[in-house]
Amino acid sequence: EKAEEKAAKEQKKAEKLKRDIASKEKSIAKDEKKVIKLQNKIEKGKTKGTLAPVEIQKMEEKTLDLNTKILKGKAKLDKLKRKQ
Repeated sequence: EKAEEKAAKEQKKAEKLKRDIASKEKSIAKDEKKVIKLQNKIEKGKTKGTLAPVEIQKMEEKTLDLNTKILKGKAKLDKLKRKQ
């Protein structure tokens, strides 16, 4: 009985780990898409001259924040993959 319970626990743990890994990968991809969108928006705004310097600065800060979030997410993902 105890062996079965232990095996079931291990299986649940493995499934949770898989879900966590998939979730992290999805969130990283989502943030990378956001960064690309923001960079494109900045490029278009600069070429058209429609963005105020303050708006450009805010967008660049947002991309920096997203990039740090991506780096942290990748570090966490590496940790999760090592556990697997």
